[in-house]
Amino acid sequence: MEALKEFSFWAVVAFILPGFFIVEARSIGARTRIAPITAETVSAFVLVTVVYNLTLWYFGIAVPTQDTIATLIPNFLMKTYVLAPCALGFFFGLGERYYVVQRILSPFGINAPLPIAGVWHEIFSRMVEGTYLIVILKDGTAYRTMVTRDSRFGSSEDDDPDIYLGQLYVGDAWTPANPQRGVYISGSEVQSIEIIRR
Repeated sequence: MEALKEFSFWAVVAFILPGFFIVEARSIGARTRIAPITAETVSAFVLVTVVYNLTLWYFGIAVPTQDTIATLIPNFLMKTYVLAPCALGFFFGLGERYYVVQRILSPFGINAPLPIAGVWHEIFSRMVEGTYLIVILKDGTAYRTMVTRDSRFGSSEDDDPDIYLGQLYVGDAWTPANPQRGVYISGSEVQSIEIIRR
């Protein structure tokens, strides 16, 4: 009960919230899974918030404390502790997704880890609409398909990603199925996927 008495909403805003927005917005920009809230991720939120506050201090922006943050105007709080962290995290995630961060750091000998958990997510997170795929299942069934706007890749479980492709083709001449049909495939059933970039 003593811990609840010491709880302060403004302490959360000052010491956790910016890190939360940066980390989660980075996940959205990099098109990775949203980080679950665990003891480890809360520690990451706090660490990122400390770095963020030090950066604010370096550039001459007053860093509030638990006691002074409640006196700041809401507009300043919204810009500094919500909008700016969201934008920063999102653009950092985009930079990771398109390998900008990796290219910037590689001349310094820093091999930045990719934000994507595996090759499946890395390849399909950048799959361009209109790309042709030949999906061969373990039982020998082959699907000639095309990535459409409503195609989806991935799943809630990393060990068994799934795939939905919005356009099926019939025959070797790549004749579009009429009426248009899509196909859902469990990742555990896939033997190989050939990617044909247009």
